[in-house]
Amino acid sequence: MDVAGCKLYREPKTFLAFCQSPRYGDYEHGAYYLDLEPEAVEELKKAKVLFLGNSRAQFGFSTDEIRNYFNERSIPFYIIGFAYGESSGFATRLIEKYHLKPKVLVIDTDPFFDNELSEVAFPLVDQSGSFLGRALRLIRTRWDYLTKSYFNRLQPKACDLLAMLCSSQFKVIYRSEKDGSWIWRDLYQPPEAGRIPNDGSKRMVLGRDHALAWKENARRFLETAGARPECVVLTHVPNSVHEAKPYTRELSHLLGTRAELPELTGLETIDTSHLTWSSAQRWSGTFIRGIDSLITDCVSADAVP
Repeated sequence: MDVAGCKLYREPKTFLAFCQSPRYGDYEHGAYYLDLEPEAVEELKKAKVLFLGNSRAQFGFSTDEIRNYFNERSIPFYIIGFAYGESSGFATRLIEKYHLKPKVLVIDTDPFFDNELSEVAFPLVDQSGSFLGRALRLIRTRWDYLTKSYFNRLQPKACDLLAMLCSSQFKVIYRSEKDGSWIWRDLYQPPEAGRIPNDGSKRMVLGRDHALAWKENARRFLETAGARPECVVLTHVPNSVHEAKPYTRELSHLLGTRAELPELTGLETIDTSHLTWSSAQRWSGTFIRGIDSLITDCVSADAVP
């Protein structure tokens, strides 16, 4: 498989989640759904606090502020968002497959509860067609992800043997097995690339109509996760694509959950969609301090899931 141009990151306990090479692309969906990274899946199962959403959530919560908060309190957490605009459809399947029972759910609503599947998630769960057709499709899909898994393990050794294989031609994102955070700085983009002001003038506004449309999907999702409404936090990671605060507040009211929406100025993105490293640090630090008492109460020993 010709993916030698994917940048190499040698930190232990990480894996190559995504590479812009047309021959590699996504790996993280299959890594979790097909249990190809068992250490990561085991850590996911242990998590008492789950962060859910798409790539904006991954950029927004994969910060030192989040990791330090939970490590200082010895609370296992996991950031289990995905690229390709993934939403609740794939997250539901992971929760059901691994019987996840978090005490706290943090959900970036931008948007999340449409129950759709991305173009890379759909082949993993597709049950349409004849028995033979499903079997052949599963074999092809699993083999594709298995080859990427093998590449992950062979790449460092291959680069040591032949340096030209490590040309760093393609942008990459690695993922931590321990907590699911994305490792992207200087691998996918410089930490302050773009520095595009978080401008709301051209955003699509998600409001009450969206909340009403997705309320039942959201309610079913929370039931699947076994989460008590008072231990669910809805939020909106800032970006210049969607303005989801009105929708988040309304949906939180309809579900009886907590809405936590930090008001910060001067935030910037690398590409109008994803926060820069410094902006993500500021925003996530403010966010996590705002829900400190909720986490303490819901994770405590007497909190019944």
